[in-house]
Amino acid sequence: MKVAVTGGTGFIGRHVVAALAAAGHEVTVVARTPTPVVGAARVVRGDVTDRAVGAALAGAGAIVHLAALADASLSDADPVGYTTVNALGTLNILEAARRGGAGVVFASSQRVYEPWHGPLREETTLAPTTVYGWGKLAAEGWVTMYRQRYDVPTTTLRLFSVFGPGQRTSGGVSGVVAIFAERALRGQDLAVHQRHLRDFVYVTDVAAAVLRAIERLRDPALRTRVYNIGSGVGTGLDALAEMVQARSGMAGQIAINGTSSEAERREEVYATIDRAREELGWSPTVALAEGIDRYLAWLRPELAREGAE
Repeated sequence: MKVAVTGGTGFIGRHVVAALAAAGHEVTVVARTPTPVVGAARVVRGDVTDRAVGAALAGAGAIVHLAALADASLSDADPVGYTTVNALGTLNILEAARRGGAGVVFASSQRVYEPWHGPLREETTLAPTTVYGWGKLAAEGWVTMYRQRYDVPTTTLRLFSVFGPGQRTSGGVSGVVAIFAERALRGQDLAVHQRHLRDFVYVTDVAAAVLRAIERLRDPALRTRVYNIGSGVGTGLDALAEMVQARSGMAGQIAINGTSSEAERREEVYATIDRAREELGWSPTVALAEGIDRYLAWLRPELAREGAE
């Protein structure tokens, strides 16, 4: 199948493109600034905030829409910018799909949920607490509208805390595995400000979920079209810090901060993934400890290379 991937030059996108190419799909990456990607893919210029992006998507049987401003911690300072890219950009992709006869796999987020009550099921109350989350929720509404009103085949994947090779910190506080790993390998202390629970899912497992969603985009037997993509396990940030520190082999310290009132409001953001197992035939395969080992093995030479420059 001809598959177009928006955001294919990003962290998750590169893994998705590689998995699609390995599965035999003909892949086109749509990016604002075309750069090389992993896998046999053609890269073309296109901006999801521009309605003319449809020209770059022409001929695709499926569109994987990953393009987004991704750091939720920075979104409240730029509501117009984040909503323009993450919500309006999705609307442009859906309209291009409608006109071109393509299906859409949309990457949504755990951030659409109200974060205080895990485990989170797909039918759990949706109550975002960030501009990023509200933008993703608005986009999900349009995805549903295009499926119901225009019969565009769509699937929404709510991604939890994705980590793995290629992920680097960006100045915010999103991507806690990357933040902890980089600090640990530099011999720096790790600071845990809240004992929140998070659901960490390895990036190749996410790519596998995208493949399964593409395969079943037009399957009328599917009962629903929204799926949590996580590990199904809640891990405390304090436990994560301890695991990263131990597996890095470095000698930094871990500081646990936070007040008792913060502890009472501990976020429990972890998924129930039964629906993805049953309807997509997908389950994660990389455990957290193994994923951290793989990530550290990738990150070590990256930091060494930067230090040598």
